[in-house]
Amino acid sequence: MPIKLDLLLYLPFAVNFFLCQQIIIQDEFGNPIEDAYLIFNQSKLWSKTNSYGIADISSIRADDKKIIIKRYGFEDFHLDKLNEKIIVVLKKKPIMFDPINKEGRFFKYLESTRSNHIYKTAGHKNISHKEFLELLPGLSIRKLGGPGSITTVSINGGPTSQTKVEINGFELTNMQTGVTDLSQIPPALIEGARIITEGQTTLGSGSQNGVLSLDISRPNNSIYISKGSFDSNSSYAQYSFHKRKVNTQIMIGQQFNKGNYPVSWRKSNFIRTNNYFNQKFTAIQINSILSSNLFFKSFGLISNQNRGIPGLIWSPLEASHEDQIVMFASEIKRYSFYGNTEIKLMHKQSKEFYSNPVYSITSQNKINTLNTEVNHALNFKNTFKTNFGLIFENQNLISSNYNHNENNFTEFLDFQINLPNYLFISPSLRRMHSRNKIDKTTYSIIVAYKPVNSILKNLSISKSSHFRNPTFNDLYWVPGGNSNLMPEFGNNINSNLKILLPYLGSFNFYLFNSKTENMIQWLPIQTYWKASNINEVKRSGWTVHWVYQIKYFKSTFSYSSISSKNEKNNLPLRYTPENLSTIKIDWMPTKKWIISTQLNYTDEMISMYSYPENNILPANTISSIYLSRMFHKYNFNVLPTISILNIENNQYDASKGYPEEGRSFKLSLTITQKRTKQYHEKNSN
Repeated sequence: MPIKLDLLLYLPFAVNFFLCQQIIIQDEFGNPIEDAYLIFNQSKLWSKTNSYGIADISSIRADDKKIIIKRYGFEDFHLDKLNEKIIVVLKKKPIMFDPINKEGRFFKYLESTRSNHIYKTAGHKNISHKEFLELLPGLSIRKLGGPGSITTVSINGGPTSQTKVEINGFELTNMQTGVTDLSQIPPALIEGARIITEGQTTLGSGSQNGVLSLDISRPNNSIYISKGSFDSNSSYAQYSFHKRKVNTQIMIGQQFNKGNYPVSWRKSNFIRTNNYFNQKFTAIQINSILSSNLFFKSFGLISNQNRGIPGLIWSPLEASHEDQIVMFASEIKRYSFYGNTEIKLMHKQSKEFYSNPVYSITSQNKINTLNTEVNHALNFKNTFKTNFGLIFENQNLISSNYNHNENNFTEFLDFQINLPNYLFISPSLRRMHSRNKIDKTTYSIIVAYKPVNSILKNLSISKSSHFRNPTFNDLYWVPGGNSNLMPEFGNNINSNLKILLPYLGSFNFYLFNSKTENMIQWLPIQTYWKASNINEVKRSGWTVHWVYQIKYFKSTFSYSSISSKNEKNNLPLRYTPENLSTIKIDWMPTKKWIISTQLNYTDEMISMYSYPENNILPANTISSIYLSRMFHKYNFNVLPTISILNIENNQYDASKGYPEEGRSFKLSLTITQKRTKQYHEKNSN
């Protein structure tokens, strides 16, 4: 049976709709509509769209035959739940239209089309960040060996300090180190992810290579337990309830991994020890509709980690590391005829304690971050939009090495212009300044052509400037901090081409070219490492991403070719692979079985500049397979899953001297409560 062109167009969304029960809401120009709320007519439960116009409808019940879609400034829309369309277009005029299964001009920050969305499929909610996030084209996860290590992320082979990470729209980056430790974020908490490579979001300090945006898990009532190799186990319980116009979701869980696994070094085999990881966490998310044009959401996370530090394979340690992240964030948004006003508040506290009894070393750090943002968007008809705002951020560090306090102010302004003949232009400006430290203005301009009813779906080019301010450790750490460091600065040029070929699927081609002056790197100086400026670094590359789906089969493939040159020695940057590749296949032979397999390839990398030869990390290929089967019992869905990771049992290092675990097995069980009439009546009293 031939594949319909309109179905092919939404391959990335179609499988997510089947597995995750989502719907996309947009206006007549293809702009995603945020804060549209969907009311299920019988149960009166509701869901709300995010900034990408995506709403979760997994809580819908069997007797919910209709969905009412509401949004201030748009006509109410009544949708049949059984309709196969996944795109709904709302009109500002009081005219009712049928749902349209057709790609519009997704012109709300071009990142909406540029970013690659991935969502966890059933049974994979608690897979590791490495297994999940490396499905994004050009993204790689770097660890320091085993479950207890700090986990950082890199986009297109760039330094981890040039990639921002945010959760639910709130930044996670640690201002002391300039990176985000993903191991502090429980995998079960994350449902989806995307990469943003251009636009206003990428103009802040340290986001040259892009922003990794993480989405919180969908609301449901479920429990999860797992048991795996190397004495590992994890569990969580999730409970969500609706009460009038408030939707609350609570999650409590833990994961433990003893992490003692066999490794080989210099023809010797032994057990890698002191690599344990013990995490306990609590998270809460609240969404509320205060009125037809006033929305509130908040998010809270407390996560405690206790972990061992095994050290280098040739120099083991008995050190330990305890750390905690506490984060509370809220957002209120009001819509009017001309636009919307938004206020965002976030408080984040990070604590850590390091102990090495062999060398009598202890270290304590506590960082408090307070962030306040106010922005306002103005709409002029349907062809012009402007957004402007202010951000105030306070960073306070109390450390056993040094104390420091810093206040940063940011003003930003961007425009979005829809021109005739499917042309889109978006210029942006952002200025960040703080007393006696930095005053930097960055810019971005995006030009895109997006025709309708054509094989060519998107052609865009963007140019932007970027910078990164030295972190607290870069400037003040003892020893190795360098108070004379200069900020990084440079520019990027990105280009994107998206085409749709009947019977072959969708293809996305991405090219980038960047130059950075005064890049900051820590390099060995005698007996310690010191932060230094490198005169100039040039990076370029390209990525191809292919998606193909037919019925219950979906395959994705991505390949990235990366070139980086350090002017100081004309060599590639440390830990920058020349090639990255990922293949993933999902097969659903029936509605109850889900079989997935994925393969990740990382090319060789320079780990250390040396003479006469550089230290090289060999290339590695890691493959995994997952098998799930759904059972329906009473009012519950029961989903057991078997996972085999690193099937070939390859020993590899993500960082020199820190071997990762080999083949491992995991058996997990997820029990999810179905939405029933009795359940709704109980929770609405």
